[in-house]
Amino acid sequence: MYIYYDDRFIERYLEIYQYRAEIFEKELKNAILGATHYPYKHRKSKYFMSENIRDLIFKGYTIPFRIDEENNRLVILSIIKYRNNV
Repeated sequence: MYIYYDDRFIERYLEIYQYRAEIFEKELKNAILGATHYPYKHRKSKYFMSENIRDLIFKGYTIPFRIDEENNRLVILSIIKYRNNV
C-alpha cells in the first residue's frame, strides 16, 4: 500500500508551511532587533573565542553575532540548530 497526496492536501499543506515560516521569520527578526538594545547581556559565543561575539538563543537555534562598536552595528554570523560547530 502506498500513500497518495491529493492536490487539495498539498495546496493546504503548503499554505500552512508558508504561514508558519512567515511567523518564524517575523519572530526571529524581532529577537535579533531586541539584541541591539543590550547585546552584551547575551552569553559569550561557544563557537568563537572573542568577547565581542555573542550567542542569541531563539527557539532552539543559536545565532552568533559580532558586536561591531566601531560601526555601531551587530553582524549576524550564522544560524545553528543542534550542531557543535559553525
